[in-house]
Order: sequence, then C-alpha cells, then structure tokens
Amino acid sequence: QTVARMMTVDMTEIDALLSSLINAGVIHPRRTMDGDTFAFKHALLQDYTYATILKKDRQALHLSAAEALADSDEASQQANEIARHFVEANAMERAVPYFEDAGRQAAWVSAHTEAVAHFENALKAHRATPDGPDKERRELQLILQRISQILVTSGLANEEIYDDTNRAVALADQV
Repeated sequence: QTVARMMTVDMTEIDALLSSLINAGVIHPRRTMDGDTFAFKHALLQDYTYATILKKDRQALHLSAAEALADSDEASQQANEIARHFVEANAMERAVPYFEDAGRQAAWVSAHTEAVAHFENALKAHRATPDGPDKERRELQLILQRISQILVTSGLANEEIYDDTNRAVALADQV
C-alpha cells in the first residue's frame, strides 16, 4: 500500500510485480501485526540493488516513501521510519520533528535508551539544516529532551550530560 501511494500504479500491477519477485526468490513476504511487508532474501542482494540506483533517484524514492508514510493512518507509529527516509532523501528539516516524535513516544513507554537515540538523531539532523532565526532555540529544546532521557538511563554519571548541559547553557545565553 505504501508503494501504491508512492507511485501512480494500480495495486493489481504492484501485486503482480511482488509475486514475480517472490517467485524469482528475490524477496519474501513477512506477516506482522501492522500488515504484510516484504524483505530481500539476502542482505547482499539488497545492498547490490540499492547501490545500482543513482543517488538522486534513491533520494527521490526515499522522499516519496517518507511522504507516503507520513500521509498514512499509521504515521504516528512510524515516526522513526519516516524520519529515516527523510534523512536518506537529504530532507533534514523534515526529519527532525519525526525523530522528536519517536523520542517522545519511546520516553512515554519508558524506552529511555531508545528515546536518547531518537533525540540524538533529531539533533544530528537539526544541525545539518540551514541556519535560521530559531535554529538555536530549536537545538536547545532537543538537547533538553535528550538530557531528560539520559538522566533517567544513567543519571549524572554520564559524561554526555555535562557536554549537553554546557551546550544548553551556551544556547540559552544566545536565545
């Protein structure tokens, strides 16, 4: 369904293409609670296929995938996946809010280590965006969210707390 939203192709055509790839042994179906997905039978085949697509075409595909997922009913449960596609599409400013959502969701279910990683990814993506009037304020918000999760996972013993706190103080002075 995501592929159908990405392209102007009928689901019948997509089903036929997927069936031929399954019959050729290239991919295999996976049944999950979220529905059917497909995966390459071997990581090397996936890597080879990915490498044969020109970078600008890969970025366009990732952008289409991110937008299709973002427009789906399951978007809130796929925030990290959407963000990852935006990063691969080099649309960093669009990735940031999805990484942040993924971090908040992880924190909500007490997956604090995962939340730290999501907020770190949000910061990396944010730092790759062009400078703007609110860039420092936004970075400060992301750092504070990350700090709160690091405190839960490892307390003050974590050296990252000090680096993040120093950066947060410097940003607070700027904004």
